[in-house]
Amino acid sequence: MPPFASREPGAQFVLDCFDRGLALLSGPVAERQATGDCIAGSADLLEARMIAGALAISYICEAQYVRLFEREARALVARLWCEITAVADALLERQTLTGDEIDLVLARWRSPVQETPICQDAPLRLGSS
Repeated sequence: MPPFASREPGAQFVLDCFDRGLALLSGPVAERQATGDCIAGSADLLEARMIAGALAISYICEAQYVRLFEREARALVARLWCEITAVADALLERQTLTGDEIDLVLARWRSPVQETPICQDAPLRLGSS
């Protein structure tokens, strides 16, 4: 949750914008972490800038919001990196995945007791399609 969130009127709009900005920049951040570069993120960055512009007020400029979105996206990607790579590997293997198959991939990387990922090296075998 962003540090500026509150229960004041308009807070839901701010939170929705924050969530959208975070979602937009998480893909490019993950691509940059995986490959060292981000080829397809320019449209996402442009949209995140537009959202930041809608939020910007006199004491917080648009660029600060974009930096906040990106900082939070980096933290999210770092926290979920095992899951991200597991889904990416499964997609490389299968090309497409159903929701149930994604759940199976993610279940493989999570402890049943806690939400902390368990990064294991054993490959996951999905059913045939």
